[in-house]
Amino acid sequence: MTAQSVAGREASVRLPARFAERRADSAYADAPLLIYWEPTQSCKLACIHCRATALPRRDPGELSTDEAKGLLRQISSFDGRPRPHLVITGGDPLMRPDLFDLEPIRKLPC
Repeated sequence: MTAQSVAGREASVRLPARFAERRADSAYADAPLLIYWEPTQSCKLACIHCRATALPRRDPGELSTDEAKGLLRQISSFDGRPRPHLVITGGDPLMRPDLFDLEPIRKLPC
């Protein structure tokens, strides 16, 4: 028996049986529950409480419109239950001029 299998066995023994059963049935193995996406680091503010490193203009390394659409398509294709929550954060997401052109965002329920 390897050290890894012993550690895994010890962890499963410590878990309440009910939790272990729920974990096995969880959709987390198939899809994440929370997704945080920073479509841009650009922000005109410099709030001292903000953990983001704001830039006065868009970073050239940001996803292109097509790349962002692809990312959102991948997120919307998760069919786990519950479906993952998408949190759009940043910078200021509204500094991205194509934000509302990203089709999956236009389809999000309000």
